[in-house]
Amino acid sequence: LSISPSGTQPCIRPATLNVSNITATTADVSFTPFGTETQWLGTIEPAIMGMNSITLNDTTLSLMMLSPNTQYTISVRAICGEGDTSTARTTSFRTSCVPLTMSDLPFAENFNSYSTGSSASISPCWTKGTNSATQYPYPASTSMGETSNALYFYSSLPSSTTTTPTY
Repeated sequence: LSISPSGTQPCIRPATLNVSNITATTADVSFTPFGTETQWLGTIEPAIMGMNSITLNDTTLSLMMLSPNTQYTISVRAICGEGDTSTARTTSFRTSCVPLTMSDLPFAENFNSYSTGSSASISPCWTKGTNSATQYPYPASTSMGETSNALYFYSSLPSSTTTTPTY
């Protein structure tokens, strides 16, 4: 319940906030105003090129220079007057991975920043098979004979699907 002084309307956040056309370095943002406001305050975390907020005069925005495989959170507030802003409408999205090209080969990725064990998560650029008979691959610790974490593959089935990066 919002109580406003007689004759004034509460400042209400945008009705919707959507992100589409997501690539490794770009994304399109759109939102639907709830009222008649004509300016909004947009914020993004993590910041892009050191900037994390902008005053918007339109309900669409193309984001560029994003980092690949990064989780972003976007918020939009209605600006209803001097010092009068709404609560934020917020959404999150992850940019896609950068595709590998021939010039990227040979390719190496260590898994030192991931926890280890069969329930550990791995980079979103890799996918685990959907075979319920195994939880592989998973990041394995140096106890596996490696000098750093490695991605451990194993299958208990005679034939198993190969897991490949989704780059």
